[in-house]
Amino acid sequence: DGLASVRMLEEVTGPAEALETVCIIPLPEDVAAESAAVTLVGPDGKETPVAGAKLLTAGESRTLCESMSVATGRPQLLALGGRPALVVPSFSLRNDMTLAVTFREKVEAGDGLRSITLPTPVTHLSKGGIGRLSAEVSITEKNPLRTIFSPSHDVKVTRDGLSRAVVRSKCENWSGNEDLRLFWVADADDLGLRVLASRPDKGEDGFFM
Repeated sequence: DGLASVRMLEEVTGPAEALETVCIIPLPEDVAAESAAVTLVGPDGKETPVAGAKLLTAGESRTLCESMSVATGRPQLLALGGRPALVVPSFSLRNDMTLAVTFREKVEAGDGLRSITLPTPVTHLSKGGIGRLSAEVSITEKNPLRTIFSPSHDVKVTRDGLSRAVVRSKCENWSGNEDLRLFWVADADDLGLRVLASRPDKGEDGFFM
């Protein structure tokens, strides 16, 4: 159906005494609204829905982050706005907690090239950085998989036959600020060649790859 199923686990360390906070989880621009949910994972693995969680549009999240930035004097909060987000207006943060975030997002496709973008933690807002960041993406296509690559992160590709692959990325002490972008080509072309044009800065000539 052109949608990727995503499940993220976020391990958060809070103070010994409960602290009431606002929880904001940025999501991809093409998230399927009805699919987004967040649960609290207990020590026994049982998941409980987080009360009060709701999905904001890109405009709503921008407005919320702007107001929070002004109220707290922290302009860094503006980085969380401008795209859809799951928000918990009143979240009790205490000790070690694990949140499971699930959603479905659109797989971009054109001329045999497919891509998805997976959100990563906003490191400049965390205290002490991110201890470990890992991702695993399973790809299954009708046609043979050709090239699989990420321009944003180091990845390891494990293939299972012609049309299936698992892509893994792992980083210790993550301090980056770029979402994980993954591209792949699947077609029946014997050569499977593609020319990609990129111009990150509109003032520059760009390049081909």
